[in-house]
Amino acid sequence: MPEIFGALILGATTVMLRPNGNMDLMYIMKILTDKQISYMFAVPAWLNALCDFLDKPQVARLQSIRSISIGGETVSSKLIERIKSIVTTDCLIWNDYGPAEMTISSTCYRVDSINYLDTVPIGRPLPNYRCIIHDEFGQPVAVGQQGELLIGGVGVFAGYFGRDDLTSKVLVEIEDKIYYKTGDLVRMDRNGLIYYIGRKDHQVKLHGQQIEVGEIEQCLLRTHIAACVVAKYREDHLVAYVQGSGVNENDLRSHCRSSLPPFMVPSMFVMLDHLPLNANGKVDRKRLPAPDFSPVSNADPVNFSVVTPLEERLRGIFAEAFHNEIPDVNVPFGQMGGTSLDAIRALSMIREKICTKVDATLLFANPSVRQLALALEPL
Repeated sequence: MPEIFGALILGATTVMLRPNGNMDLMYIMKILTDKQISYMFAVPAWLNALCDFLDKPQVARLQSIRSISIGGETVSSKLIERIKSIVTTDCLIWNDYGPAEMTISSTCYRVDSINYLDTVPIGRPLPNYRCIIHDEFGQPVAVGQQGELLIGGVGVFAGYFGRDDLTSKVLVEIEDKIYYKTGDLVRMDRNGLIYYIGRKDHQVKLHGQQIEVGEIEQCLLRTHIAACVVAKYREDHLVAYVQGSGVNENDLRSHCRSSLPPFMVPSMFVMLDHLPLNANGKVDRKRLPAPDFSPVSNADPVNFSVVTPLEERLRGIFAEAFHNEIPDVNVPFGQMGGTSLDAIRALSMIREKICTKVDATLLFANPSVRQLALALEPL
């Protein structure tokens, strides 16, 4: 809608791609160059793929692009940095947000800087739009607290055709005005900027703990390492799927441990060259590969010859607690496929068989058999 009618209002030309043309980056580059495209809209995952494609000496940069709008998914500071590297310095970058039920764009933010500790905000409401944030009881939240975003204004849809039951669940009247319940979790800072956190339906319950996987994604995106990331619950584990070059799993795990409670640290990080996309260019969570929790077998043979008696005892405890072989004493516990409950079980066994002074803080601060053994020696 904005691309078609916006071009009509401005007297510009909308260039239609051939069927499935968005999946052919060479074709996309030809269109951008030959047609001298000045504005484009894309989702983050697709832009990451385009940045990967353009990260080659023989491929020309996007010289004609004067403005880029991003929407549909969370935008990381790393992605903004990558986009700035493929466009001219005067190119404007916008982060748009808006569900189809609100006639697409409802909020917008012009990205002037990439120095964000968090993800890029989705901005403030557009003219003639209103945004409020409610908690699970339908009450307004305080500044900085997360809640569900409700949007009102000229773009509110009339309802789902032939589905009054669904319409009644998402349209609510507040102070004589109609609002659409987006199902998106957001927070607002003191400057009135709204930050997208994740979907309400992406919450999972793991060992009695309610977890918003969007918070894990936000945490990982703050590392400026992962260009695109999705955290997912599968088979009683939290798994983080990370796309990016030069990504170090140990750095990601360490960052999560320093920023999240132990039960929210992913059990495994799956590194992918590209996250699977659906026909709309968004991350297709259903096509993410199943994590492999088989025993790690990339150990250096030297490690086996220098295993101390204490390390051997600890290795036996973790093998029993995690129901998995521990071939390398240097492998972080998280890569062994264990859960937070397994770690608790191992901690109890260590206290019983080795040292009563061990606590959870010491365990998580020394996340391998070798590191834990070194920490236990003075005790």
